Amino acid sequence: MDNNGHAQTIAGAAGVLYQLHDDGAIWRSDGKPCNGQSCPGWARLDNNPRTGTILSAED
Repeated sequence: MDNNGHAQTIAGAAGVLYQLHDDGAIWRSDGKPCNGQSCPGWARLDNNPRTGTILSAED
């Protein structure tokens, strides 16, 4: 998916992927592929250092 060493957990539902990083940041993928060190397809949704887990569910 990407080479981000900070990714701790990946969750997905309804064709959307989410990543939780070791600093508590939650990211959502729009499906654009990574290119080398650049991953423009990921958007940060939240950056709470107390976040410990993520879940996703279909509507």
